[in-house]
Amino acid sequence: MVTGQTASPLEAQASMLLGASRRLGGAGLTSFENNHLVRLGRKARRLAGRQHCYCDLFFPGCKGGQALDVECHGHLAHDSAEQGGLDANRTLALQSMGIDVIFLTYEQLIDEERRHAAIDHIARRAGFRPQPKTEALMQKERALCEELFIDWEALGS
Repeated sequence: MVTGQTASPLEAQASMLLGASRRLGGAGLTSFENNHLVRLGRKARRLAGRQHCYCDLFFPGCKGGQALDVECHGHLAHDSAEQGGLDANRTLALQSMGIDVIFLTYEQLIDEERRHAAIDHIARRAGFRPQPKTEALMQKERALCEELFIDWEALGS
């Protein structure tokens, strides 16, 4: 159910949740690419301090023609002060190239209300018209999330 290669478990989980069809419990958002390579322009290279970067979940043709990068911010890769500075530079570089950046966290995905608000925001920004889910579809979503967001530490017990 992952739409491409991912760089972290959170990216894989978000990819499955956002990309899976609604009948399987997902959001049914299509047309995004995992780990999309962006070659930075001159100004963006100065801002980011690098030649290129990768977008976690990249929606190329969105509302208003502006591309969208959904960045999955898990604790493993983004908790240090140094990484926060690198992320800020990278975000500003992408925005300078006309790519909108939205951050998505594990906490947003595991809490049902926050998950719905985040998915609704991403869907609208990406040009989709979110439709309310029936109770049967909500049960599918809960089952999918139970599988996706299992406690990895408890798995080996």
